[in-house]
Amino acid sequence: MTNRMALGLEECSDDLRIAAELLLGRRADQFERISGSGNNSIYKVLSGKDIFALKFYRQDPEDDRDRLGTEIAALQFMQANAVENVPTSIAHDVTTNSALFQWISGSPIVSPDETHFKAAMHFTDQLFEISASTQTRQWNLASGACLSLSDVIQQTAARLDRFCGMENLPSECAKFIETEFRTRYGEIFDRQLEKASKVGIDPESALQSEAHILSPSDFGFHNALQTPSGDIIFLDFEYFGRDAPFKLICDFILHPGMNLPMSGWPPVISGFSKIYRLNHQERHQITIALPLFALRWCMIMLNVYLRHNGDIGFTGTNPMDLEKFRKTRLENTRIMLERAHSLARSTPF
Repeated sequence: MTNRMALGLEECSDDLRIAAELLLGRRADQFERISGSGNNSIYKVLSGKDIFALKFYRQDPEDDRDRLGTEIAALQFMQANAVENVPTSIAHDVTTNSALFQWISGSPIVSPDETHFKAAMHFTDQLFEISASTQTRQWNLASGACLSLSDVIQQTAARLDRFCGMENLPSECAKFIETEFRTRYGEIFDRQLEKASKVGIDPESALQSEAHILSPSDFGFHNALQTPSGDIIFLDFEYFGRDAPFKLICDFILHPGMNLPMSGWPPVISGFSKIYRLNHQERHQITIALPLFALRWCMIMLNVYLRHNGDIGFTGTNPMDLEKFRKTRLENTRIMLERAHSLARSTPF
């Protein structure tokens, strides 16, 4: 959800002004709220003739991930290794959990075309080229990393357990989980594990560290802007780290923020497979994993029903808006569940 509102100094909170000017080292003249959804809040800041992006990172008592530290370190690492098409970090402050970036003047990518996909491939290729460097060993696993098929299954089960233990879960969500999701959940897992066995893939076998890649973890055109000159700038590296190629590929093509039609999947899978030099069995792993990741996405999409969960941030949202948003998300989750079912019954690409 996007909320744009211009705020002069007399209208903005003292905390916002103080945080901005601490990072700027000078006066902030005007603020425009760009985003204020679950993960963080972003403001466009005017100071004289200069424009900046000010980002506040969400802090959760039950989540110890250092989103600020990870993103700043990732951007500095990429820029030190000549990785292009990322924003420049200017300053950050751990006490306010905020960071100041160069302002990217660009437009969201609503209908990606071949040019956009080439840019995404080029970006991942750049990351892959530095994934083998000794510097890569400094990175922890990316947030939600999956190094085996079992990792996907276990993460989905853990997310499902959160719903099962939640009191006062809205009835439409509880009904969906019990009457729709659970009826296909076990069937899809069993079917995909049987496929893995037939091609000699051990679900428990984790990718060895020397084969890990560097991944933004939340990678796609939902986190990108196209500048007037045509450059594609990729954003949001809060979950950056080491991961497996099949995780990045599956998440990229399934991400609900992208809504990439299945007809466009084969060339994307092929392109990524060439970049990561995947063999025939590793390509099989992608097609086996796709339905499993679709189930995982179902659970992530339903986070909007976890009112007190750290994965969302709806404090202060109008109850009617929240209810409408939840119901829309539930319908999109049904679509994702149907996609998982269809993928499990289809032949590999």
